[in-house]
Amino acid sequence: MWNDTKLVAEFQGVPYKFADPDVVIQNFWPIGPEKNPHYKDTAPIEEQIFIIWMVRLANAAELAGKSLEFLLYTGPLVYGGASKSGYWPSEIPAAFEKATGLNYDDTIKDIQANPEKYDALWQKQQLDFYATGHAGVPNMSFNGEPFFGQDRFDYLFYRLRQNGLTMRDAPIPPFVTKPLRWPEGI
Repeated sequence: MWNDTKLVAEFQGVPYKFADPDVVIQNFWPIGPEKNPHYKDTAPIEEQIFIIWMVRLANAAELAGKSLEFLLYTGPLVYGGASKSGYWPSEIPAAFEKATGLNYDDTIKDIQANPEKYDALWQKQQLDFYATGHAGVPNMSFNGEPFFGQDRFDYLFYRLRQNGLTMRDAPIPPFVTKPLRWPEGI
């Protein structure tokens, strides 16, 4: 996985750094402690502090109509090596506020008081994900047609253009690195 993700980022010309700490506490490859001294079991969901925190924040951003902005501000911190402190979790509150215009502390209080509101959106997204007929990420779907894998963005853009997608006059902030290999007209 690490070599593949690094290669894809290099090929696309986008900054990439494997998340540290990892967003999901999971097994290391190769599987099993007998083959890898750094092996650890996948932590149960109750111990998955980063992914639960990030998904609920992403859901709060979605409820505010700012999910893309949330991704654009937080993604480079987690996976793009853009963290100034070297510890991306400490920079998420400010990125969340900048992306959404919401107060981070108030949002956390609402998440703690109403986790079912955020988890219901999480579960709906999971069902929508399963409905595409694919597993893994990235996974896009448009009008019921799935586009699975980073090599399918061109096909998704093609289908979107067929359905009226046009290019903006100017990109929306934050201005992320444009990949080296970007489809014509996008």
